[in-house]
Amino acid sequence: MTTKTQDLRLITASKTDYRWIEELSRSNMMDYYRRYDLIWDGERYGNLLHSLDVLVICSHQQTAGFVSQLIDSQNSFCLINDLQLYPQWQQKGIGKWVLEQIEGRVQQQGLKSLRICVFRDNPAKGLYQRHGFRQVSESVEILRLEKTLS
Repeated sequence: MTTKTQDLRLITASKTDYRWIEELSRSNMMDYYRRYDLIWDGERYGNLLHSLDVLVICSHQQTAGFVSQLIDSQNSFCLINDLQLYPQWQQKGIGKWVLEQIEGRVQQQGLKSLRICVFRDNPAKGLYQRHGFRQVSESVEILRLEKTLS
């Protein structure tokens, strides 16, 4: 079942949102961190949020998740740092909608590409590939993807 896109909104996160944002990201990513023997650093993640544009994904009055991004105007790209949805909001077309919204905003700013990193075995990789992202590099656990914009 998909969510009606007219019901979705992106709202700038407040500093008070950062606690649940860190908790959601940790919860969603913990299996990958364990699998690849990585250590989650909540304090570092929280500090990183302060340097990013963080948007809360809302459906009606409910919080579905968040997306965080870094705009690099000098190098003409937007790095999507994190796109996280609560489990009950996954597989409803929201991720696709968020990518479309971010891409539209980035194109309005005249940027040339979107970038994102994803764990190689994360099912979200398929979403990004369907949306036109292509692999540009990889490490043992991470794929770096990029979409060139016209």
